[in-house]
Amino acid sequence: MPLKIETFNNAVGGNAFYKAITHPLAADSVRGLLDALKSDGPVAIYDPHGFTAAFDALYPLAGIELAGLFVQDVEQCGRDFRGVSAQPIAELKKASHCAVFIADFDTANTEKRLRSLISPGANYFSFDRIRLPEDMLTERRCYLTTLNFATNFAFFRDQAGHHTRLVTANYWGHYGSTEGHIWFSLFGEDGAQLCEWRDRLPAPG
Repeated sequence: MPLKIETFNNAVGGNAFYKAITHPLAADSVRGLLDALKSDGPVAIYDPHGFTAAFDALYPLAGIELAGLFVQDVEQCGRDFRGVSAQPIAELKKASHCAVFIADFDTANTEKRLRSLISPGANYFSFDRIRLPEDMLTERRCYLTTLNFATNFAFFRDQAGHHTRLVTANYWGHYGSTEGHIWFSLFGEDGAQLCEWRDRLPAPG
């Protein structure tokens, strides 16, 4: 069964959200986020950009008690998610919830706008919990930009006389980037991480 995620769009190019949630470092943090949502329900989900379904395809939200799905775009009202019909965000104040999950990054301003709709004492959660370290970001003002996610995966073969060699170049230097580095993570065939390290980028090109 194919995953219902968009990896590329002809209008905007690569999907930064897809890369943000599948980055190995982010995946480690997702476990903690899911555990918190499961223990703090019922959870109202605010999905301003339609990210919830793609996230659910990779990290199922089946174990989370839902108090409703709320959207900004009225054209998304009625959209089904795990048996819950999407409602306009104004209806959030009528929902019985213990927590609100904002399915987005950079949510400080969003939290402020939602305060009048949130039950007193309810906890906030968002994708900000799974952000990469600040020193790995090129553009810190907007997390979901392709400038922050030049993520690539390579499959290596090293057996029976067959070997893989990976060669790349510092093309970032041609755009003015200085003192950059590459973060590597090596996994075995069972999916367990073998090691991780950083290498400083050489001269451009």
